[in-house]
Amino acid sequence: ESFGLRLGGATDGRVLVVYVYPNSPADLAGIKRGDRITRLNGIDVSSLDGDQINSALDSSKDSVVVHTLTRAGQRHQYKLAQKSYEIHAIDQVAILNYQNERVGYIHLLSFPRDLYSQMLEALKTIKQSGVEYLVLDLRYNGGGSALAALAFASALGGTRLNDLPAEHFLRND
Repeated sequence: ESFGLRLGGATDGRVLVVYVYPNSPADLAGIKRGDRITRLNGIDVSSLDGDQINSALDSSKDSVVVHTLTRAGQRHQYKLAQKSYEIHAIDQVAILNYQNERVGYIHLLSFPRDLYSQMLEALKTIKQSGVEYLVLDLRYNGGGSALAALAFASALGGTRLNDLPAEHFLRND
C-alpha cells in the first residue's frame, strides 16, 4: 500500500512530483508529474527536510493531505488514502514515429523477479511492428533483481552478447 507518488527536490528548494504510479491514489485524485507540493498535512514543505517529507508519506500513515501548485498555476488540495494497486514493471510500450523512422519505446519501472512474461510480451510487440530503433526508458527505475536485468539485456542483445561478460565486479579494498 502507498499513496503512489515519488517526490524529488528541485535545485531551488521546491518539492516536485517526479512520478505518479498509474491507478494509485495520487493518480486517481488527479496529481500530475511536475506538480509542486506546497504543503503536507498542513505543514509548509519549505520548512521540512527530506526525511520529514518522507515521514509524512510513510507507509504507516493511513492518509495525507497534499496541497499542490500545478504548472498552470492552479492550487489544489487532495486527501489521499493509502491503498493497494498493481504496479507493472513495464509501464508503457509504444511505437513512435520519429523523423520517418519507427521507434520502439519501453518504459521499465523495475526489474522484479517475475519480469520475464511482461518482457516477452513487450518485445513481441516491438518486434512485430518492425521498428529499427528502441528507446529503453529507465527513468524512475528503482532497480530489482540482477538476474531479471540480465535476462532483459540478453533478450535485447540476443546472440551478439554470447561471448561478452554478463557482469563484472571490481573490489575497492
